[in-house]
Amino acid sequence: MRAILLLSFLASTTLPAISWGAVSMTPHGLVPGCTDSEACNYDPQATEDDGTCEYPMFCFDCDGNCLCDEDMDGVCDPFEFPGCTDPEACNWAPVYTEEDGSCYYAQDGYDCNGFCLPVDNDECGLAEPIGCGQLVTATTECADTTESAFCDQYNVGGYFHGGLWYTIMGTGDTLRATMCFEETEYDTYLSVYEGDCDNLDCVAGNDDQDEVDFFAEPCNENFLASAIEWDSEEGVEYFLHVSGSNAVTPAVGGFDFVLICDGVEVGACLDVGACNYNPFGTFDDGSCEYLTCAGCGLVSACNYDSTAVINDLTFCDFTCYGCTDVGACNFNPEATIESGLCEYTSCAGCLEPEACNYDATAVLDANNCEYTSCLGCTDANASNFNPQATQEDGSCTYCDLVLTLDSLVMESCPLVGDGEAMFTVDSALTDSVTYTLFGPVDTVTGSWTGASYSALHPGVYLLEVLDGDTACSAVQSFVVEPAPEVALFAVASSPDCAGGSDGNVSVFVADNVEPTEYILNGVNLGDVSGNVLGLPAGDYFVEAMVLMPSGALCSDTTSVSIVDPEGIVVTLDSIEGSNSGEENGGAEVTITGGVEPYDIEWNGPSGSTSSEDPDDLASGEWTLMVTGDDGCSTTVVVSIPVGIEERLTSPFKIMPNPAQDQVTLQFDLPFSGMLFLQDPMGRIVDATPMEGTRITWSLSQHPAGIYTVRVASNTGASSSLRLVLQD
Repeated sequence: MRAILLLSFLASTTLPAISWGAVSMTPHGLVPGCTDSEACNYDPQATEDDGTCEYPMFCFDCDGNCLCDEDMDGVCDPFEFPGCTDPEACNWAPVYTEEDGSCYYAQDGYDCNGFCLPVDNDECGLAEPIGCGQLVTATTECADTTESAFCDQYNVGGYFHGGLWYTIMGTGDTLRATMCFEETEYDTYLSVYEGDCDNLDCVAGNDDQDEVDFFAEPCNENFLASAIEWDSEEGVEYFLHVSGSNAVTPAVGGFDFVLICDGVEVGACLDVGACNYNPFGTFDDGSCEYLTCAGCGLVSACNYDSTAVINDLTFCDFTCYGCTDVGACNFNPEATIESGLCEYTSCAGCLEPEACNYDATAVLDANNCEYTSCLGCTDANASNFNPQATQEDGSCTYCDLVLTLDSLVMESCPLVGDGEAMFTVDSALTDSVTYTLFGPVDTVTGSWTGASYSALHPGVYLLEVLDGDTACSAVQSFVVEPAPEVALFAVASSPDCAGGSDGNVSVFVADNVEPTEYILNGVNLGDVSGNVLGLPAGDYFVEAMVLMPSGALCSDTTSVSIVDPEGIVVTLDSIEGSNSGEENGGAEVTITGGVEPYDIEWNGPSGSTSSEDPDDLASGEWTLMVTGDDGCSTTVVVSIPVGIEERLTSPFKIMPNPAQDQVTLQFDLPFSGMLFLQDPMGRIVDATPMEGTRITWSLSQHPAGIYTVRVASNTGASSSLRLVLQD
C-alpha cells in the first residue's frame, strides 16, 4: 500500500515549517537555526538564523571549561573570592579562594579569641622531664595556679600564681637550676621538692635573692630571675616548680631555664654561631644547625627579618622593588617600592593604523609614524623585492642583480650604536653601483665601495642598490637588535645607630645579563653577590661590569646614599661649679633624637648618677652616656669646674682676637688641663687638652660669632676670656 501526501497551497495562508527528520524546512527551502559559528549551538546546516544561538558565560567555553584562571589555582577568575586561605589562621574560611594577605593568627598559648590554651605541665602530676644542660623556653601566662608552699625562708605570705612543673632524677652530685637569662621577663620564683605530688617536701627555694646575703642578687644581669642549687641523692626524683611572686609585678611571664649537673657529661652544640648553641654542654655532639634562626638581615630587603640570628643573604628578596608608574612600559603591579628604573620606550611605537610602521602592540606614542617605507616592490620574483613593502608602488625590476646579507651583528652595549652589517653585490652590469641605506636615524646615499656598514643604531634598515644607469635594483631589509639594558639598581640600609658602620648596599642588574664585577667608590668588591656590609653613612658610587648575551663586556653606573638614622643629641645647657672638696656642682642638659625612653648615666670623680640634670657633682671631668630604647647611645664629656672661690692663678691671653680660622693661647706659667669653647648659650661646642705654655687651636669649623674660651686645669681651677670669630 502506498500513501500519497497531497499539499495544497493558498497564497494567503501562512504555512508552518515541515519537520523532516532532524531538519526543519520552510516552504521556500530555508533551514532555520543558529548560524553563528561562535555560538555553542551553531548549526552548519542552518541557512536562516532563528535567534536561538546560545553563548558561553564570560571566561568559559561551551563545554564549561574555564578560560580565565590567571593564577592557575583551578578557580575561574570571575568566581575568585579574596580572603584568608590559610587553614591555620583565625580568619580562614573555606569560601575564600584568593589569598589577600589578611590572615591573622592566635598568639602562642592562646586561641583566636584570646583565651588561654591548656598547658601540659601546669600540674605536678604532669611534670615535664628535663635533662642536664637542657635549655627550656616557656611561659607561665596560661598556667593554672598551684597552691604549694614556697620553699624560701624569706617569703612571708602566700603568693600563689600559675607555674610550670619539671622533674629530674638526682645524680648524687650538686644540681643547679638557673633562670639568669635576658629572656626571663617577670618576677620569678623557684621551688625544689622531693616526695610525690600528694606529699611534697621542700628541698630548696629562691625568690631572686641570695639566701645567705638577703637581697644580694644571684643573677646580676637580671634582678627578677631566680637561681638555686642543692645536693641531690642519686635515684631520687626531684620536682622543680617555676612560678612567680607578686612582690614585683608582673607575676607571670616568659622565662628561660636550664639545669646544670656537676659531674655529668652533656653533649650539645658548642658553636656560638649556630642556632642551637648551648653553652652548658661539655662536648660537641655534632647537633649544630644553622637554618631555624637564619633569615635576611638586610633592612632594605622586602623580607627583612629582625628576629634572624644568622644573617643569610641568600634569603633576601627584593621583588617588592620595581616600577610603580602605571604609565610606564615596565610597570609592576606587584611592586610596592619605586626602583627608579621605569622606562617608556620598549612599549612605545606608532599608533596610527595607516602608517607603514604601525605597531599594534604599542601602548605609548613614540611620535615616529612614517608613511613611505611600506611602499615598494611586492613581487617576490623581482630583483628589488622589498619584504617590508605592503603597498605596490610599481618600482619592480627584473634583472640578475643580487644583494646578499652576509652577516649581522647586534648592538654590543646599550646606547652604543655599534651594530654592523655586511653585504655582497653580485651580477652587476656596470661598475657604478650606488646605494641608499634607509635607517631609524638618517638616510645615507653613496657609491658602492665596500660591503660593510658599521656604527648602526638599533632599528629597522632598508638597503637598496642601483646598477649604474640601468633600471636594475636590488633590496635587502634587516633589523639591528638593541642590546638589553643592564638596569643597574642599588638600595641602601642605614646603620642601626647614628655614626655606626653597619650599613649596607645591595646591587642588582637585569636577569638577562651576568655581572662580572662590582666596584664601590673605586674599590673592586671581589665578588658578584651584590651585597656590601659594614658601611658607614655616606654617598657611594657603584659601577657594574656585566657580560651581555652577545659576549660583550659592558658597564653601567649608579649612585646610592646610606643615611644615618636620627641619633641622640645631647645639648649642654649650663654648668654649675663645685666648691673645692665638695659635691655641689651641677649640669643641665637637653636630650633629643633617638628612641625614648633614655637610660642616663653620669660617671665621674665622686661616683655615678642616673639623674638627667644632677646637682651633686664634684669638680672634674664627668662622662655622660645616654642610651636610647633601641640600644643606641652617645657619650659626652662635661667638665665641672671648681666654684668661684678657686680661680686660675696663671693668666693667659688669646691671639689674635678677633680671629678667623685659628687662635693661639699663651700662658705665663706651664698649664695642664682642658680648653673649652662655649657658645653664647653656654654650650660646649669644642674642647681640646693642653700641656705647656702655648697652643694653637684650629676653630675653622665654627661659624662667626661671640664665644667664651674657658680653661680648666687638672686641679679644678678655671678662667675664661671672650673670643670673637669672624668670617
